[in-house]
Amino acid sequence: MQKKGKKNLRSLLSPQIATVIAALIIIVAAVAVKGILYPSDKKEDGDKTAVSQDVTEKTKKHKHTKETETETEREIEPEPTTELSDDDKVVYLTFDDGPSSNTTRILDALDASGAKATFFVVHSYDGCEKQIKDIYDRGNKVGLHTYSHLYKIYQSEEAYFDDLKKISDLVYSATGYRSDILRFPGGSSNTVSKKYNIGIMTRLTKAVTEKGYAYFDWDWDSRDVANAKDVASITRYATRAIGNDNHVILLMHDAPLQKNTATAIPDIIKAYRDAGYRFDVLSKNSYTVHHTIGN
Repeated sequence: MQKKGKKNLRSLLSPQIATVIAALIIIVAAVAVKGILYPSDKKEDGDKTAVSQDVTEKTKKHKHTKETETETEREIEPEPTTELSDDDKVVYLTFDDGPSSNTTRILDALDASGAKATFFVVHSYDGCEKQIKDIYDRGNKVGLHTYSHLYKIYQSEEAYFDDLKKISDLVYSATGYRSDILRFPGGSSNTVSKKYNIGIMTRLTKAVTEKGYAYFDWDWDSRDVANAKDVASITRYATRAIGNDNHVILLMHDAPLQKNTATAIPDIIKAYRDAGYRFDVLSKNSYTVHHTIGN
């Protein structure tokens, strides 16, 4: 009986087990197929994140590369140079002893022609800062000449540098610019300084250089404070360098008495331009002329 009973139970359970097993097989198969055909959302999100991170990294690398390239290009880009070749034709118009009413006339002539110049200024009158600022604002260079223009500043190095500081401070107060170029009263070759201190120019030319200044003499003279009094004479002397010299530092003056100098400027500029010269301002690293020192 028991055997029969067991036999009957097996007979009853077998179809149920078979059905369950079959159902399980179907479910497993369905899950497997779904996994192949339809990846899970979590995996899809993970792939997007990975792709996004990859693109971001590439973007950053690309950006970094561009920045590096820009910095490299900037590093190797040639710095502006004021060095001149022998064939460069350049005129540096320089004016001493202003400002005055003639300075404004000269500035107007420069503006009309598109030329620029360098002005070695003095304390010519109380309130001259306004004109000094005008020189600067119009794109010209302001250099230091002297505050007093009294040759007694050559009594000692201390006296000279006291005077230089005063004109430097005046220019700074007018322009906000601390000029680093100068011209000695009488030029570095002046001999009147011997009257006050033997050998001082030899010492001063070295001292100003050590203090970071560049000093400029001239190689051509308009003679507008000497024997060239009329416009034609000033123009003739001022343009003698044409055909003789490609690099010209021209001495002129914009003091109150030099009215004819202001009048001559347009003709001087035209003559040099017609001969193929351009005009530039002096700077600490530009072409320079130093006279033979006589004291």
